[in-house]
Amino acid sequence: MAPTRRTILFALAALLALGPALVYAKGKKRDGTDGQYKTTVAGTYKGSGTATVSATKLTIIAQITDQSGRKGQFTLDLPLDGPHFRGAGTAMGQTVKITGRLDGYADSKNFRGARVLGTYSNGPVTGRFAGVIE
Repeated sequence: MAPTRRTILFALAALLALGPALVYAKGKKRDGTDGQYKTTVAGTYKGSGTATVSATKLTIIAQITDQSGRKGQFTLDLPLDGPHFRGAGTAMGQTVKITGRLDGYADSKNFRGARVLGTYSNGPVTGRFAGVIE
């Protein structure tokens, strides 16, 4: 086997071995993402509330309404794993599975911001939530 081919095969083997580690590597939460977020819930439940991001966790409390008009609360209090979060929350007193991420962005001195995006689900109960830093 030619040295060039051997080098290419070695590089491909290394990428295949490191691939999962690169995909699942713990990320770092962006600076400037801590604070209060105006949050909207959509899907099976609809409503709005506030999210709070600290150095290590995300908390959301929102007032929601179901399709028949019943009112309740959507809540979660989850640890952050870099910019990601996952775990359990509640919607109308029912446990829901939560997954999502926290994005921070700064394109220039004049444009900075942060948002929280996620999904909730439990069987037929599904939806998304989003928040933007105030």
